Amino acid sequence: MFGLAGLPSVVNKLKASHESSPRLFEILALEPLLHDERSRVVKSGLNIAREKNGYETAITKDVLDLICELSEGYPHFIQQFAYSAFAEDTDNTIDVNDVKMSAYKENGALAQLGVKYFNEMYHTKIASDDYRKVLNPMATHSDNWVSRKEIIAEAGVTETNVANALIALRDRKIIMTEDGRRGYYRLPTKSFAAWINAFRSVKASFESQTDTLF
Repeated sequence: MFGLAGLPSVVNKLKASHESSPRLFEILALEPLLHDERSRVVKSGLNIAREKNGYETAITKDVLDLICELSEGYPHFIQQFAYSAFAEDTDNTIDVNDVKMSAYKENGALAQLGVKYFNEMYHTKIASDDYRKVLNPMATHSDNWVSRKEIIAEAGVTETNVANALIALRDRKIIMTEDGRRGYYRLPTKSFAAWINAFRSVKASFESQTDTLF
């Protein structure tokens, strides 16, 4: 038996190598983990750390919920947010600040996820902040179809800039257009949407905390 695991784009890569290659596989779409499953993943990691280190690192329910929420159920997101928060902790209790600081700091969790999975789509291929502002409201709809009218209303940039962004993002294969229905677009994967949502959430929280301090 031979198996492959990856993002949805792995099927297209198989087709590019040989058109008949997908016939060798049974495609199984894995849904994001449920909230309780996400919590068990983090707790399991902390239990292993306790056995190896000889002491316990505590985590409160609100912090556990925050990691679960930011990850949106994607295992590699859970692993990265939890690992980074664990590494940030200095008092054997993972708190909200540990999660936020470890997520948004240089080379933190969001940067690591971005480099590994989304850097090309969100940074390398996009030179304009207005284009990213178009992706932001689309991410709130996960990978569901969103109308051009909704994007214009939610993006916070001019209609002309939205139109230019949609054309550029489509041509660069960062967003997808719906066949047979004009003016509808979506992000290519749920995980890309989850990363954008997490990036915005942590950034907003981090900036709010900084404003309070200064």
